[in-house]
Amino acid sequence: MTVRHLLLDLAGVLCRFDSAARLERLATASGLETAQIDERLYGCGIVDQCDRGEMDAADIRSVLRDQLGLRCDDLELARLWASAFTPDEQVLAVVDDVAPGVTRSLLTNNDALLRDALPLVLPTVHARIAIPLFSATIRVTKPSPAAFAAGLAVLGAAPADVLFVDDSESNIDGARRMGIAAIHFTSAESLRSELAGAGVLI
Repeated sequence: MTVRHLLLDLAGVLCRFDSAARLERLATASGLETAQIDERLYGCGIVDQCDRGEMDAADIRSVLRDQLGLRCDDLELARLWASAFTPDEQVLAVVDDVAPGVTRSLLTNNDALLRDALPLVLPTVHARIAIPLFSATIRVTKPSPAAFAAGLAVLGAAPADVLFVDDSESNIDGARRMGIAAIHFTSAESLRSELAGAGVLI
């Protein structure tokens, strides 16, 4: 197999993901309890709607302000929303060693607000990604076959051209059902070893 495209997950691979950190930051900014924020955003399904692309970035900002009473500017709101994500420097170092002929792209179940603000709120991740593909854009989430089909279409690639990395076993299974080779991410060290074995690293 000759890999032409490395397709990476965001939360749990390129970044460590901590939803509690987001809730705590939003609680501090709003004066609400974290349980209240959890119910107003997650419990009622708003976050899932955002991930499915049912709201654009402006809609999400309006919901956050209306539901939580936030009065910060757009950039600070995006930073609060992105506070669940911390770039994993060890993983990014592995990505830096990907061979120049291999396109580094992103396939993530995330919303339009994070998508649009990615260069500002997660610049070290954005700088390493050629094509950031969000579920909010394609309006379908992994592990649906349609999500992987959309990724292949954007890349202009056949399944055999792509190597997918995700921390979710269900997403890995979904990719493999589409004929895409996949690595179940557990650590930066194991990722480096598996990418080297696949001939993807310099």
